[in-house]
Amino acid sequence: MPGLCLHAQCRFEFVVEFESPTAPERRQIWDLHLGKAPVARSLDLQAVAATYPLVGGQIRNAALTAAFAAAKTAGEIRPDDIHAAIRREYEAAGRSVPTPPRNHTLATTET
Repeated sequence: MPGLCLHAQCRFEFVVEFESPTAPERRQIWDLHLGKAPVARSLDLQAVAATYPLVGGQIRNAALTAAFAAAKTAGEIRPDDIHAAIRREYEAAGRSVPTPPRNHTLATTET
């Protein structure tokens, strides 16, 4: 089990492997965890889900982190809030943040 030290792994009797969610499933997980939080219309969650292959717990953590960041300013969850929260999840896992494709943004073209 990657991410767990050998001593922690020895305490588990069973290890159940789950497949990582697909981009459409990640989008659903984002929607679930953001719930009724105020999300900026400019945030493209479809692009977020397609660009960052996070698993459910990481999405939950990132959604909460972004929501708390937005709450500090009494505003909506913006693309920058989501990106900072995602970066934090990758760093916590000891992984590099994937480089988005060229000319890619987490924001929609809507205003």
